[in-house]
Amino acid sequence: MDKRRILLLKSADDHPKHRQWIDGARRYASARQWRVDVIQSADATPEHVRAVLERTKPFGCVVEAYVRLDAFPPDFFGPTRVCYLDPAEEKLPWPGVPAVVCDNRTVAEVAFRELSATLPSSYAVIPSTTLRSWSRDRVRVFKSLARAAGKPCRVFPVFPRELGSVRDARMEPWIASLPSGCAIFAVSDLLASIAAGAARKTGRSIPRELSLIGVDGRFEFETGGESSITSVNVDFERAGFLAAQALDRPGTGVLKFGPLLVARHQSTGGRGRREALIRDAVEIIRAEACNGLTAAALAARFPGSRNLFERRFREATGHSVLSEILHVRLEKAFTMLAMTDVPIGAVADFCGFGCDSDLRKLFRARTGISMRKWRDSQRAKIFS
Repeated sequence: MDKRRILLLKSADDHPKHRQWIDGARRYASARQWRVDVIQSADATPEHVRAVLERTKPFGCVVEAYVRLDAFPPDFFGPTRVCYLDPAEEKLPWPGVPAVVCDNRTVAEVAFRELSATLPSSYAVIPSTTLRSWSRDRVRVFKSLARAAGKPCRVFPVFPRELGSVRDARMEPWIASLPSGCAIFAVSDLLASIAAGAARKTGRSIPRELSLIGVDGRFEFETGGESSITSVNVDFERAGFLAAQALDRPGTGVLKFGPLLVARHQSTGGRGRREALIRDAVEIIRAEACNGLTAAALAARFPGSRNLFERRFREATGHSVLSEILHVRLEKAFTMLAMTDVPIGAVADFCGFGCDSDLRKLFRARTGISMRKWRDSQRAKIFS
């Protein structure tokens, strides 16, 4: 078994999120000096995967499990550690197997907060026709928030195995029947796009009559950031990082990733500020934070003043540029302390801190203990 090699298995159709989660897994792998092999979805057959496992003998495998979970149960991988990433159902059929799932409660809360800023008269929500747990959770939380706000919330009726063309045709009269000022939460960007099309066909104006938000940032990637639909961009890069990390830590259980930012566009009142730019900034931070990147140097790469950039970053992500940079540096420090023999005094240099004392102060503020005590506690857990 090769302790320095992991396998990433894409088992779903291509989606822009795949590049992000693979980038996240590679970010963790780089701190561990692992080699990463990727099996693309077109090659993700049991026969091919088994052959790759026998040839490369990786010690761990991350399975993007949205569609073909049943084709790759844990025992398929034998002694190879496995973590399932973004499964369609949060509760896996195999107790104790690591999984990384979306925090759907937070997704719904962020969507509701964004729509609430439009001062709607009422709310509506469009579930997925697959009736998966991720969709049910988003709908349930959104409805409860609307009820707490004292506003009605209509739910588009969905039916399992219904043809997409039939669903789309039903959506047109449903959209047409919504009261003026209604704020619509579609649980995915695809459904948001269908809702927007239904609004156009029935003469309902977005955003003058209706406001609309989706989830994933899918069409921002596909159109180069020019989508007119506001979207809750989920942090798939973080998901990949957590999945690779779970291979290092037996007994991890279920880990959650949440929203990265809200990409605001015309569908929530014309308040678009091109948050695709902020998403690009986050990607730069995660790639370069440990190479000494500063908030000022990052801001200089984008148009406008530093103050404007900092304000837009905080509005989109909920925290400052410096906080994101320090978060990435600390993630690498935690990894190196737990999983490598790098001397404690040298960790700061690897993680982009100006000096060792800066890291030590930040580490103690975050954990309440010294770096040495934290390393000893982690080693005890891993090797017990």
